[in-house]
Amino acid sequence: MTFGSSFLEMLRWRSALISVAVLSAVASDPSAAYSVTLSGTVCYSGSQGPVSAERPIELIVSERQDKVEGHGFYNEQYRVAENCGHFQFSVPAAGNYYLFYALGIYPGGNTGVGAPYELYNNRCAPVDARDPIPVPPSSLAGASLDFDDTCILPGIGGTVTYTGQRGVVSSESPLGVQMFDNPEFRGDPVVDTGHDGVQSNGGRYDLIIGPGTYYLRALFDLNGSRDGWDPTEPFGTCGPVSPNQTAMHITFDDTGAATCRSCVGDCNGDGEVTINEIILLVNIALGNTPLSACTAGDADARGTIEINEIIIAVNNALSGCPGR
Repeated sequence: MTFGSSFLEMLRWRSALISVAVLSAVASDPSAAYSVTLSGTVCYSGSQGPVSAERPIELIVSERQDKVEGHGFYNEQYRVAENCGHFQFSVPAAGNYYLFYALGIYPGGNTGVGAPYELYNNRCAPVDARDPIPVPPSSLAGASLDFDDTCILPGIGGTVTYTGQRGVVSSESPLGVQMFDNPEFRGDPVVDTGHDGVQSNGGRYDLIIGPGTYYLRALFDLNGSRDGWDPTEPFGTCGPVSPNQTAMHITFDDTGAATCRSCVGDCNGDGEVTINEIILLVNIALGNTPLSACTAGDADARGTIEINEIIIAVNNALSGCPGR
């Protein structure tokens, strides 16, 4: 399953852009205000809660099935800060809309690789098989959504760190991570970190993508061009890598070399292993929680969590992840 380049960033960017456009239109013509609503409640019953202001449920509604292609279509987001809380969208008109909702498990309440999610009508994948939710002219109230850990956003995520001497990472000169389907890095990336990139050194990246074998290129956008990699800029490559690695940490310098490491037990990819993550691994080992809740605990990629992997994770919790 491929959500497309810069999936989450594009959704949020379009939401902000369209909100500005709507406000401008309403200011000049009050009759342009939306009058059809889509509302209801959303509940999360998985193991990565509880839902809160720091860990909200993010909902995104779009009038397009693919969500991220084209211009001028309706796309809006809403955050719910309590479990089974209320949401409400004002949509342009009656019709079919597409709903995506996920738990914001990362700092700032952001969602990303490894986060529980669902598409309307209990769909996971593929993305082109999602069902529409029909909104009549009289509006739709009382939609009841619920999800757990069955669907986990697939891909590769972690932190990216530049250790060279050619500049300071910032919003003007961010880091970026690109994913390719070939070891020669030919053509356009399959997915990347998007226009904004990673604006703090050691910050998190997320590349949401389905099964396959991929190769990563980390880069430092020194000139702030935001148009991909310039051969004069620092970079580093690594691979092959496969999706569902939520803790792939990349470090690169000015030599073109990169280190890609995955920390066993670092379920959310923040560069450390916590007691909650150890408990999560134990529950997976006991069969109480699906492996999808923490694939970073499966060091040998055998599809199970074994006692030796829990011991490695405990050591990482006590001594720190390798390279940190």
